[in-house]
Amino acid sequence: MWGDSQRCAFETIKEDLSQPPVLALYSPTRPTAVSADASTYGLGAVIRQKQDNGEWKPIAYASRSLTSAEARYAQIEEALSITWACDRFRDYLLGMAFHVETDHKPLVSLLSRNLDTPDTLSRSPLQENRASSKSQEVAIASDEYVDHILDSLPVQTETLAKIREQQYADETSYQLKQFCRKGWPPKHKLKGDIKKFWAVSSELSVEEGLLLRGSRLVIPTSMQAEILRKLHLGHLGIIKGRERARSAVWWQGITSQLQDKIEHCSIFSKQRPIPVEPLFPTVFPSRPWQTLGTDLFECGGRSFLLGVDYYSRYPEVVSLTNTSSKKLIYKMKAIFARHGIPDEVRSDNGPQYASEIVAKFAKEYDFVHQRVVRDIPNRMEKPSEWYRL
Repeated sequence: MWGDSQRCAFETIKEDLSQPPVLALYSPTRPTAVSADASTYGLGAVIRQKQDNGEWKPIAYASRSLTSAEARYAQIEEALSITWACDRFRDYLLGMAFHVETDHKPLVSLLSRNLDTPDTLSRSPLQENRASSKSQEVAIASDEYVDHILDSLPVQTETLAKIREQQYADETSYQLKQFCRKGWPPKHKLKGDIKKFWAVSSELSVEEGLLLRGSRLVIPTSMQAEILRKLHLGHLGIIKGRERARSAVWWQGITSQLQDKIEHCSIFSKQRPIPVEPLFPTVFPSRPWQTLGTDLFECGGRSFLLGVDYYSRYPEVVSLTNTSSKKLIYKMKAIFARHGIPDEVRSDNGPQYASEIVAKFAKEYDFVHQRVVRDIPNRMEKPSEWYRL
């Protein structure tokens, strides 16, 4: 039945659809909540964040239908929607605390219940200070991860100290550190070289006074030439040089600078093997005048037509007053009158041979015209042998 409640709901939906987009921009510092629900046909989820005015706005939506097996799950298995939502929004949720919202009351008590059950070899878990101890565990794990990243860097302690000192002295690096600690302003407010780092702003961090992009050290401008020289010190080649750089250091344009340095290295140029183009042998014909090869050439300011029999290597040279397709056909008819019509005529892809009247001529005289343009496979790609040094 269509009543007042249905009409009000319909008007509300119309009004919402006619409003500007309600999605908000994601922020890793705002309170976050994931709402998930399930029906007999599908799953739905939304991730929301609390704005400065106290309003909760959606960041992203997601939904999918249930498989035939999932549709037969018990009602208590609405936890499937929660686990699927958390996995779907994992890029937003990893590394942060968030709330999960559901309308399934039994699920709340089930997932909120303390399931720590001691066995005969362990003590009964303490209930007090559980939240604080969990926070301490997270902090300890984070510190251990940071220590592992710094310890695994292939950089000596003296070099780390020098990089830390130069980062503080470099104006751009110092400003980036301030943004990492206090938060990044909107992109339109950034000026100069700082604006180039906006695309990687979410990857930059400061640990123990060092500016990092992920697990790589951000090298200030004053040390880039020195680090570039050390990266190429072993003459590893372009591929291995890039891999070495990606494991430890980063700055804007490091890949192109490293490649340019390696390509202009005298040692690399001497040891780099020169690729040899492969030969393409032609199948030897079984009788004379079976296959005829033709081409145009100039000598002494005059144009000539050259025809060579693939079997006997007998040449025919005919003078041309012009190099049009009509003149070419006229001279080839003269050659065919003397030696017969071949089964196949080969030529290059010149404009005289690629014309329509030459194609009609081949069809009329019943021979195969093959425009031989042999191409070396992948010759436009850079040979991999160049990078084996």
